[in-house]
Amino acid sequence: MRTTAFDFIVLGAGAAGCAAARALAAKCPDAAIALVEQGSRRHAVPMMQVPALQPFIATSGKCQPFLRHLVGQPEENLGGRALVHTRGSGLGGSTLCNDMRYLRGTAADYAAWGDDAWSWDRMLPYFTALEANTRGALRPVHGADGPLPVSDADRSSIDASLNSHIQRGTRVGVFDALIEEEQHRTPNLVVLTDTRAEQIVFEGRSAVGVLVSDGTGRRLSTRLDCGRVVLCLGALESPALLQRSGVGKAGTVLDLPAVGQNLIQGCTADIVFRALTGMEGATSRSLSARNLPYLWQQWREYQEERTGVFATLAEAGAFVRSRPTAAVPDLSSSSTARRSWAGTGGGGPCAPWTALENEKDSNAQLRRKLEESAKREAVSEELERTLRRDLEVAGGTPAAASPTRWPSTIRSGAAERADQGPAAAHRRRGGYTRVTELNKQVEELEGRAAAANAALREEKEKFSQQLLVAHNALRSSRPATSST
Repeated sequence: MRTTAFDFIVLGAGAAGCAAARALAAKCPDAAIALVEQGSRRHAVPMMQVPALQPFIATSGKCQPFLRHLVGQPEENLGGRALVHTRGSGLGGSTLCNDMRYLRGTAADYAAWGDDAWSWDRMLPYFTALEANTRGALRPVHGADGPLPVSDADRSSIDASLNSHIQRGTRVGVFDALIEEEQHRTPNLVVLTDTRAEQIVFEGRSAVGVLVSDGTGRRLSTRLDCGRVVLCLGALESPALLQRSGVGKAGTVLDLPAVGQNLIQGCTADIVFRALTGMEGATSRSLSARNLPYLWQQWREYQEERTGVFATLAEAGAFVRSRPTAAVPDLSSSSTARRSWAGTGGGGPCAPWTALENEKDSNAQLRRKLEESAKREAVSEELERTLRRDLEVAGGTPAAASPTRWPSTIRSGAAERADQGPAAAHRRRGGYTRVTELNKQVEELEGRAAAANAALREEKEKFSQQLLVAHNALRSSRPATSST
């Protein structure tokens, strides 16, 4: 078994692991630090960078190499169902697949932990130090000089704001922002990918190393010795590693029954509204198969400008009280672009809706595009027929072997039977000259028509491909209710 020594080992290259490794490398420049990640170093597929496609990541086949699906035990409170927890696997951890909202909770959440070292007042300076918030340095709430981009969502559907990890219409790469872009400042930091932590090695109650495998868990190949271990594997895998290492209920290293207990898993209830009146002038923003013409238009805008409904997901959020007597907020509410309306119907901005009252207008856009394409083809055919008639009037006939090509010299059949006198020769020369000029014009016009037809075919193929991508993305999603 190979052995490698470090001063610090940070397990997990998610948001917490990247922040911890960056801070250690900056504050301890003489220390050797390892950031260990089970996932690969490969870049995530482009679909995972598009904010509006986040709900389809968990079920997309192309995204599976960057995901882990952890299945829990059947729970009585869930009617015997077992929850499936989807986590990211790669540099960035679950920030590769989360909903990109930047929510730090309320002060009451931190106070409930009962630890002054983790209070809201103690944690807030660390939050602001990491932020590069587009709202500016609103001290002491937000910061603007940190490495992590934080911005307000693009207001494509509703008139509200919510901080999110989206920059110029794409998902923020947390690993890139915290580690990759400043690697020249942290030469003492080593990133180990495709490396799974199997067990923490203890001497007494002190952690002295980590046994790691090749990422698949098939074989233990290396022991990483260290002075300290920083555990950042998330709410599920951190306690699992501790239990495998002898820390937990009836543990061989330390008996801590609370390890692996008290998991808080947020539940989501989707609420759908239908607008019956007051929707004049509104535009459907629904990600549904019936709205493909609008989605194609938005997808083209996103590819060109990184704006529109595909450039955002959650656009507004709020912490609310479930009942008036509650002392602190115990519910959170979010509005997304997946099922919403926007417009000025009813005298003001519309709330999120899922009605599709103007579906005919969206389909009419597609029909108009197809009709315009048919008209262009008809004009091209009419132009060819007109040119053929002009040539026939001038005394020429198109070549029968190739109806789309014209001979370089076209002789008049009448001229062949005419006498050989001077007048006939003059007429022939004039006719041949006219035909030659028409041939040149035909070739020039044919070149323009061919270029126009090629551009039209390219536009049709691109349109078909965009529709197919949107259709496949919608079909690959699991059936789910709409969210407000």
